[in-house]
Amino acid sequence: MLRKKLLFWLPPALSVAASIVFAIVLTVETINFRQNAAVTAGGDAESLERTLDWCEYAAGLLGACAVAAVMFVAWRLKQRLELVAAENAQIKAMEKFRRNFVSDVTHEIRTPITGITGAAEMLLDRPDKLNADERRELLGVIDAQARKLDRLALDILSLARIESRKESGPLDFKPCDLKALLARTVETFKYEAKSKGVEIEILRADEAEAACDAPLVEQAIGNLVENALRHSGSGRVELSLVRTSTQIAISVVDHGRGIPAAHQKRIFERFYQVDPSRSKGGTGLGLAIVKHIAALHGGESAVADTPGGGATFTLTIAR
Repeated sequence: MLRKKLLFWLPPALSVAASIVFAIVLTVETINFRQNAAVTAGGDAESLERTLDWCEYAAGLLGACAVAAVMFVAWRLKQRLELVAAENAQIKAMEKFRRNFVSDVTHEIRTPITGITGAAEMLLDRPDKLNADERRELLGVIDAQARKLDRLALDILSLARIESRKESGPLDFKPCDLKALLARTVETFKYEAKSKGVEIEILRADEAEAACDAPLVEQAIGNLVENALRHSGSGRVELSLVRTSTQIAISVVDHGRGIPAAHQKRIFERFYQVDPSRSKGGTGLGLAIVKHIAALHGGESAVADTPGGGATFTLTIAR
């Protein structure tokens, strides 16, 4: 911070100092010239008049230097004020984001905690009045809500990691084979897809390499595939990787119930769910993470209707 301030004020300070030194030297030289001229001319009135003219020129030049220095300092002050205003606006935006995020997280955490504490209280208060099926059901509630809480914690940590990467300065990405990454993602989810009776397939995979954070990009694709398997109601999920001259687009297509247009604009917001009753343990952060990962890589995330029904999610990465 001190170094930035020194670099900011050093040019105007040097400018003012140079103007003052130049003006002093010019004034001294003018006085010497006047004295020499008077001595040489023996008090000649014409020589003294020329000397006075030189003094006027010196005074004018001194005034011009002073005005230029003041204007330069004023310009730098204006720049500084604009910079401070932009920094303050950014700080306020970050504070608002953090307040809203903490509020949203607190609200979302309460739901699984309420389920866990409620089931635990029934098990503790009525141990002799519950049959085996009722106890098993309550334990199932505790298990499901605990898993949801665990997923929520992991998603929050993912968002925090992405934000820290944004604020840490220049990104040190490494070359990544996106075609291999796409194949690995499908391999990861093929057993879950099979258990749900869903066919998962790669329709197109161009040879594509880009500088990126491979684990984050794989997480983003995985979130899109998981979203399609759990929430779309589609019997088939199709993936594609298309390379263009400026970007790489990775798409996950389903042929399920689709997403109403009114929800498509908000689908990537934190904790937003089209139908909470069908969330099936989701945290509401999966697509928000996809959006942030895309932005981190100079791309974007988008959703559109699939022709014939369903939804198409696309993640782009700048080349």
